[in-house]
Amino acid sequence: TKDKVISLDKITVACSSCSLSNLCLPLGLGTEDVDRLDSIVKRSRPLHRGDHLFQMGNKFHSLFVVKTGTIKTYTHCPDGSEQVVGFHLPGEIIGLDGIGLEKHGCSAKALETAATCELPYENLEHLSSEVPSLQHQMFRIMSKEITKDTSLMVLLGKSTAEERLAAFLLSMSSRYHS
Repeated sequence: TKDKVISLDKITVACSSCSLSNLCLPLGLGTEDVDRLDSIVKRSRPLHRGDHLFQMGNKFHSLFVVKTGTIKTYTHCPDGSEQVVGFHLPGEIIGLDGIGLEKHGCSAKALETAATCELPYENLEHLSSEVPSLQHQMFRIMSKEITKDTSLMVLLGKSTAEERLAAFLLSMSSRYHS
């Protein structure tokens, strides 16, 4: 019946009560700092399958945290095909690639209905300078991303297809477990 349908448009959950806070930026922040972080978060309508969060070459404005669903990041190859960069699950941050060049180096598309929290980078950068634990968390996230990318390059360069598939499945299993 219609009265039992829950619209994702009307659901907003503050960082302090979000079930993903132990995976996301609030990890390690005090209550007051989580509230300050929450004040800069933008929550928008859900993305539907195939909707883009951003596209390669778009001007960089924000980081995004996957709240529900799965987001695929990819680039376009010269032959017109897509090269998958990653699959992003709830609690994971997307858009870090845009910080350096101020534009996105890949596209991000919803693989299913998904919700994200948008963190306008200018606001996040300012708040990080005022909240040392948030700045530390950002550095930790960026370091983790660099480590993941380095491991992936080694895996792609020195592994068989079977080994790469096994590593992908183990990674997904570990991330879903988290």
